[in-house]
Amino acid sequence: MRQRLIFCAALALASTCTPATQPDSCSYPGGCGKDTIPPVTTWVTPLVDTLVTGTIALRVNVADLGGVFGVAFLVNGITPIGTPALLTTEPYETTWNSGEYPNGDTVALVAIALDKSGNADTVIRREVPNNCTPVPVPPATCTSPVHIP
Repeated sequence: MRQRLIFCAALALASTCTPATQPDSCSYPGGCGKDTIPPVTTWVTPLVDTLVTGTIALRVNVADLGGVFGVAFLVNGITPIGTPALLTTEPYETTWNSGEYPNGDTVALVAIALDKSGNADTVIRREVPNNCTPVPVPPATCTSPVHIP
């Protein structure tokens, strides 16, 4: 719950724009708060539609002319991933334990990037946890010669 409150507070702070708190955004025509272009966010890892096992790295690249305020990762758009819940410096990466989710279910990994003017970009990766322990196959044995015509 605390992480969710931190994320909500960050959203509120990112959308409060004054020249004193966000001088970079004042370079846009019309002055502070006129930046309406969201950041551009792209997934780096994991690869799209992969089977994932155990703890995996999550990483996105984010670009914005007015500057990036932060990035939050969420599972299914609800549960924050990682500590801190809002990453404010590059690289924007954390880890996620896929073992906490049922095998075979599709999980939406969501990255939300906020720029300094409060614009947001959301990108989603759908992944399928596969944390089954493989069952070893016993070695084949022959008990008598086999004749194949």
